[in-house]
Amino acid sequence: MTRPDRKPERIGPEEKLGDIAGWEMLLALCKCEHFAEVDIRKLKRKFGAETVLRTLEPKLKCAKCGGSGAAFFAVKLPR
Repeated sequence: MTRPDRKPERIGPEEKLGDIAGWEMLLALCKCEHFAEVDIRKLKRKFGAETVLRTLEPKLKCAKCGGSGAAFFAVKLPR
């Protein structure tokens, strides 16, 4: 996957899954600089639209370095 062309913006502390617009991309970014697009619809089905995204960040695990707890969510507009 190529690096995003526009810098993603970290989500706000109270932003919920339902607050992410359909045209936005939800990314999980790790301290090792690896990132992956996250399927918002899947998260909404599993956790509900009212779930605060920051509460899910500790569950993230990097597929590249295996780190957990150091990743965070960010949102960006698609190209």
